[in-house]
Amino acid sequence: MEKIFQMELKKVYSLLVAKAERKGRTRAEVDELAKGKKLGKVLRK
Repeated sequence: MEKIFQMELKKVYSLLVAKAERKGRTRAEVDELAKGKKLGKVLRK
């Protein structure tokens, strides 16, 4: 398995989207987290 820090960003992003969708989340939610809009809320949970 490839180490996360050795992967290209587009591959990491697609893996994050796939995992989020498996858990019932949306691509838009992943985008919000990537932009840092909800990161504080996630870290407080």
